[in-house]
Amino acid sequence: TLSLHDALPIFFEEVVEARQARRAPLAQVLTKQPGSLVIGILLTVGLLVFGIVVYVFGVSYAVSVGYSRSEALGALAAAQGAQFLLTPVCAGLSDRFGRRPILLVGLLLQTVLCFVFFTMLNTGSVVLLFVAFVVATAANSFLSGAVSATLPELFSTDVRYTGVALAYAVGSTIGGLGPVVSASLLAAAGGPPNTLSISLMILVTVLVPAVIAFRMRETRELDLASGAAPPIVVAQSARVDEGR
Repeated sequence: TLSLHDALPIFFEEVVEARQARRAPLAQVLTKQPGSLVIGILLTVGLLVFGIVVYVFGVSYAVSVGYSRSEALGALAAAQGAQFLLTPVCAGLSDRFGRRPILLVGLLLQTVLCFVFFTMLNTGSVVLLFVAFVVATAANSFLSGAVSATLPELFSTDVRYTGVALAYAVGSTIGGLGPVVSASLLAAAGGPPNTLSISLMILVTVLVPAVIAFRMRETRELDLASGAAPPIVVAQSARVDEGR
């Protein structure tokens, strides 16, 4: 298995051999590998909506329910420190056990924590505030480690960087709307502690990628050096193709 960094010389070697880079790589991604693009976008959404809501909206929500700003920022700093340590560990686990299991662990943990996180904040306990942020970040680290390893494996060598960039750009744009949507939902619900609608919004953005991760083919053993489009779409499609 090759990382995105390892794929760079392969990309240039293929370009040199072909004596020209793929023309209109964006069009190639959209027309030839749309399934890979959709999967990449959804996995990125599953990573970033939960993460950004916790990191950005979570701090302002904590202050609104009575924590001091220094307490909220302290919890965020502890969470970021935990993620700094855990992300490479989770990436290593995805190398050992595969992308799909690690993606599923992170996504399933987030389905629970999208409810538990706000419940813990609503207790008013500073200890639980820190625990909530650190545990939520730990769950998100499973995804940050596995998604960054998975995205390059979704696309063929000649359009890999275009595919990864487009998937992450679209996914991060959607993810960046999380705090705005959360604030609107909280206002519509009457303010704290009415966070059920926010949790349900996050749940949707996590469950859809979880279904995709469950059904997609494992990408860890794909040979990126082959240059071919990875057969990743979904396991069901793979079984149909194998039966032909």
